Parts: sequence; structure tokens; C-alpha cells
Amino acid sequence: MDKDAQCSAVAEQYYKPLLRYCLLQLGGDMFAADDCVQETFLRMLEKKEQLDFSGNIRSWLYSAASRVIKEHRLRIRRETELFGGDLDVDTVSAEDRSDSGDDAAALLSALTDEEYRLLEAYYDSEHGSKSAVAKEYGITLPQLYKRVQTLRLRLLRRQSDKDKK
Repeated sequence: MDKDAQCSAVAEQYYKPLLRYCLLQLGGDMFAADDCVQETFLRMLEKKEQLDFSGNIRSWLYSAASRVIKEHRLRIRRETELFGGDLDVDTVSAEDRSDSGDDAAALLSALTDEEYRLLEAYYDSEHGSKSAVAKEYGITLPQLYKRVQTLRLRLLRRQSDKDKK
């Protein structure tokens, strides 16, 4: 079995257990937990050539997830310190949301139709059916996570560039 197939099999086997672990560690924050699981699988993909899939890959995954969670908490702590302790950086006030539909449309217009459909399918699917989305697009589950992460980063960079102007 090649490394990509091994990564895909590991992602299939450990997605739900890792998600539960991250949910517990992050106090039930589903979005943060899902992001941490995706980041863990991305790291697995990046290190697939060095990993021994015949060994205890489970312990590597949980160690990687633990590091990702720590990084997430540190980033949140820094954002909270940067924006002030009273401000919830994940919450936007109602007056700030007035143009959010237009802003979102402008951001999403940077995506191709295929990229937009992929993101839509990914976020509309239940967490257990991500593999069905991957199969529908003819890619492995780790490849799906990598594509979604890449698109999210591109949108974040575009938003950041827009905010600077």
C-alpha cells in the first residue's frame, strides 16, 4: 500500500476518535476541534514519507493533535491579549455584520466554481460523511482536508489584504 493510501486509511479510521479527543480538549468547540483534526491530518500528510504506518501511528496522531491544540490555545490567548480581554475575537457585533454578506460574496468570488462547490459540499456535510465528499470528488480524505485548508488560507489572506487597504 502506498503512503497516500495509508494516510487515507488512517484518516478514515481515526477521524471520529480524534475529533472526540479534540472536542474534549477544547471544551466542546466543534469548529476549533474540526480545525485541529484537519491540521493534524495535514501534518501527517506532510510527514508521510518519514512516518512508519506499520508502527503505532495512533500515538503519533494523538501527540500531533495535542501539539495542534496547544498551538490553537496559544493563538487564541494571543488574539485575546491583542484585542483585549473583554472582546471575544470569534464574535462580531451586529453593526459590524451589516456588510458581511457582501464581503463574503466578494471573498468567495475569488474561488472557481469547482472550489466553491467543494467548500460548500464540505461544510454542508455531516462530520462523519467527509469521506463521501472526498469520494464524490475522486480524492482521498487527507487530500480533501488539504484542499479545504488551502482554500481557507487563501480566503483568509485575501480578507487580510482587503482589511489592510
